[in-house]
Amino acid sequence: MTSELAKQLQKNVQAFYETHGGAFGATRAFYWQEEAKIARRIDPGMTVADIGCGNGRFARLLPSRTTYLGVEPSSTLRAKNLS
Repeated sequence: MTSELAKQLQKNVQAFYETHGGAFGATRAFYWQEEAKIARRIDPGMTVADIGCGNGRFARLLPSRTTYLGVEPSSTLRAKNLS
């Protein structure tokens, strides 16, 4: 993949989530089985980095005293934050 193609894909994805992120985020209130499995392996005191965290739903599965760093480039999805 060329760097120009990668840049165009990134712009397209960002534009999509800025436009449709509200509706998309509203459909992401449920948890996936995989998220629950991962969360069970995280101990209190650990730090979790969630890149492309969407509405932050994964944070709600984590044990207390877990440091959660959610990174989401879409301001529309960040506005739907559930954590």
